[in-house]
Amino acid sequence: MKKFFFHKKNWLILFIGAAFSFAATAQTQDDFMNKFTEVYTNAADKKKALVLARELYNMTGKKKELQTVSNYLLLKNIFEVQAPDTALARQCGERSQQLMNENVGLVPDKQDFGSDSMTRWYGTIYPGLFSTKDPENANKAIQYIQQYPSFKNFSTYTFIGYAFERNGDFQKAKENYEKALLLVGNEKEEYHSWMYYTNFQARTGNYLKAEEFIRRMEQLSEEANPVFRDSYKAEAMSTKVVYYLSVGDYEAYAQASEKNLAYFSELWHKNNTTPCDPYPGIRFTNSAYAREMIKDYSGAERLWKSRDSVNYLWVACHNKTYPNNQYHPISMYPVYMMKRGKQSKLPKPVSFYLQETEAHYKSYSEYADISINYMKATHLGFLGSPRYPEIFEPILEQIKKTRNFRESTTPFANYAWFCVRDKQYAKAKDIYTELFELNTGWINDIIFSFGERAFVTYYNAKLKESYENFHSFIKIGGEKQPALFPQLAAQAYNNLLFTKSISLKGTQRRKEAFQNANDPEINKLYDQWIEKKQQLIRQYLKTDDPGGVDTVNKINAAQLNKLQSEVNQLENELTNKAKDFKKYLKIIPPDWKAVQAHLKEGEAAIEMIRFEWRNQLYYTDTAYYAAYIITKNSANPDVVYLTGAARDLDDKYYRLYKNNIKFKTPDNESYNHFWKPISEKLSLMFGAKRITKVYFSPDGIYHLINISTLKNPKSSEYLLDEMDIQYTTSGAELISSPEKEIKTATLMGHPSYRMETAPATALAKGETRSYIRSFRDENIPDLPGTEVEVLAIKKEMEQQKMNVNTYLKADATEDKLYKLHSPGILHIATHGYWSPAGESATDGYRVFNAMANSGLLLSGVINYYNTTPFPDTYDGILTAYEAQNLDLENTSLVILSACETSLGAMDAGEGIYGLQRAFRTAGARSVMTSLWKVDDNATKDFMIVFYQQYLTTGNKAIAFAAAQKAIKAKYIHPYFWGAFVMMGE
Repeated sequence: MKKFFFHKKNWLILFIGAAFSFAATAQTQDDFMNKFTEVYTNAADKKKALVLARELYNMTGKKKELQTVSNYLLLKNIFEVQAPDTALARQCGERSQQLMNENVGLVPDKQDFGSDSMTRWYGTIYPGLFSTKDPENANKAIQYIQQYPSFKNFSTYTFIGYAFERNGDFQKAKENYEKALLLVGNEKEEYHSWMYYTNFQARTGNYLKAEEFIRRMEQLSEEANPVFRDSYKAEAMSTKVVYYLSVGDYEAYAQASEKNLAYFSELWHKNNTTPCDPYPGIRFTNSAYAREMIKDYSGAERLWKSRDSVNYLWVACHNKTYPNNQYHPISMYPVYMMKRGKQSKLPKPVSFYLQETEAHYKSYSEYADISINYMKATHLGFLGSPRYPEIFEPILEQIKKTRNFRESTTPFANYAWFCVRDKQYAKAKDIYTELFELNTGWINDIIFSFGERAFVTYYNAKLKESYENFHSFIKIGGEKQPALFPQLAAQAYNNLLFTKSISLKGTQRRKEAFQNANDPEINKLYDQWIEKKQQLIRQYLKTDDPGGVDTVNKINAAQLNKLQSEVNQLENELTNKAKDFKKYLKIIPPDWKAVQAHLKEGEAAIEMIRFEWRNQLYYTDTAYYAAYIITKNSANPDVVYLTGAARDLDDKYYRLYKNNIKFKTPDNESYNHFWKPISEKLSLMFGAKRITKVYFSPDGIYHLINISTLKNPKSSEYLLDEMDIQYTTSGAELISSPEKEIKTATLMGHPSYRMETAPATALAKGETRSYIRSFRDENIPDLPGTEVEVLAIKKEMEQQKMNVNTYLKADATEDKLYKLHSPGILHIATHGYWSPAGESATDGYRVFNAMANSGLLLSGVINYYNTTPFPDTYDGILTAYEAQNLDLENTSLVILSACETSLGAMDAGEGIYGLQRAFRTAGARSVMTSLWKVDDNATKDFMIVFYQQYLTTGNKAIAFAAAQKAIKAKYIHPYFWGAFVMMGE
């Protein structure tokens, strides 16, 4: 037997925390493998090796759970080579043959199953499937089993599929995995290893199928023959690790790894007699990688250092204990320190680690697949080896052929960054160009292959960084080689038009596919999905009860997890069934020139971007904001970098801005920090001509600032008075189709938060439309001004012959909103809320938590939350999570006349996860929301003026600016007139 099976292969499995047992219980199989290793360690002493081998044979004969095909074949090989005993070798071969026939239900043909065919299969063909040395290994195996059909069984086809997968032929891998599926027997009574197939599904992006088989293994771990339960449990745990690593949910990956390793580590310490424990090193490896990926740099540094320490101890112990089975150590800490620019703290010169890396990967080069080669390339690249290009180039070619979802296009991104670092700018440009072309197709596929949760996580973990790194390249390459700048800036602008709010676009397209399917099965699934989401959000608010009893809270939390899983499963099924519609809903990257064609003289379109700075170091604590600008006459996009670091703009300068708004104090600084560099660039671009209008697409902290409220200290004018500002998700909205005439409107306001015919006491009157996060009477003040507002708007609309539906007081209920069908305008005047609760969730659920923790309060909310137990009805809260399910297709405008409805969880490049996003997802072309607590009277006046202007001009942007100026004339400070922003087409 080749050394690989208990050295190289184990290293690959252990690195991702995916060690498992092929059969029997993990505990007893470990005993077998320990004794087996002793035989190999003492192979030079034939007499001693034979004694140990016979002990192993006797152990196997006494324990039924050890009597497996693989174990008898291992024994057969030992008695043929390491500890010769012809009789025992024959007996083990016959026993393995018998067991295999029983497993697959075949009666052996003596001509097919002679000892020569067995020896060649298990001595040469079968071990070769785990090597990448011979690219024809899988084809040779197929030819062999055609000659000897008795070898055709579930395991054989599974391992052939695995061999094709490791050699990069995913199509043939899929074909052979599916042949294995046709040979499945009784899984409860016959052991089937599903790990390879499940991991293949995860690595190729079929997450629905991967999740299905993980659940299948978990079920078998409870229902299968007790002999096999631990093996199924071990595989289910291990495949979860690979699944989360593949999807890019690194926090969940770390948690799954810890659980997996704790299980195996406990077995190790209970049943292992060798002094060398590999599990601490594996635990540190997985935890360090996860912390690095979620940008916990200090935590990652400590963990990588600890990982190397225990790894050296373990390798030294192993090599001393098993001198005939030497491992080659590899250090991870130096690579991380090089990324951080801390190589001076390394205990040894970098040249030492380069030699160590080369030796480590050379020791199992014949077993290296694309993932291992990528690890080697990045390791050498970060250590500064000049050899990294020759390793990267074939990897990039293979990725273009295989579309390996686990690696995705990250090797392109890393290779491009190394070229920038090493001042190979032309090469970097070519790699980035190819990368973005690949990503376009990749993104369109995964939008329809994944549900929103998986898409957001995958995009952020696997694809987004390449777009961010490109902005550093533009700044560096544009300065060093100015001739490259026009192409680079054009590519960056096109990227922004394509990727800004990309998951929002994906969610909108998937919803469109679901609703327009004209397929009864999809329609039924869609209704089930919506209903399950309603159950989920009600369960979330129950679980979020801070006053709940501990036992009840635990039950609620368990039910919440169950419902989340069910919602995700339904969405995945919907996505899978509706993915045929993707060819009609493809997102085509707009070209910046198409946006330019819609600009007039004196107009500019600005795309803001926040990006991490990556020059000679990969990880820094520095980030910048940049504004990419085009005008009608631009030969190419231009760019200006904000002078302050992004951290300062996000923190101290934003706090300064917010405090000046809150306390209504003069602000002569914010303009300089947030706008002055952009203004100066615009002046250079327009010269003496007046800037009349800016289409502004925000990013990062700019989502929380109304730039119209910035006061120019030179002119003492607000930006509102110097130019028209129109907020857009991206400049691509300038080229959208024209709106239809608006004929209908739905107005809702002044909800009765407590529903009763004769209230005992009047509710308190509030001055602002916000509330403290709790649903009690005293914390939800009445808003009589919203009724005045709604009735005044209704009057204006009816004068324009519009069809208006009005819901006030007891009629302002949640269920009324669910019954809407594409009103031209939807206006909701009530309390809004945002709570940061739930932000500690892993990536896979952070979106859900953000959307669950922002919303609007409607009639009956107090009744609901003062009823024990909570009734299974609408609760009087429209969360953002629920709002995205409303039917607002073709709705021109949604106005949320409430406090802080712009707030939510910020995602650089994606926007704010909250109410504004929810109503855009529901179909609204434009949404007006507020940034801070809104004065009730000022809001009422603002809305009345806005509608007067809008209904007269038919132009939302003109009406919005007119309303701001009208309220500014009455209330001079931006607190009163600057709270609202309108985003959209």
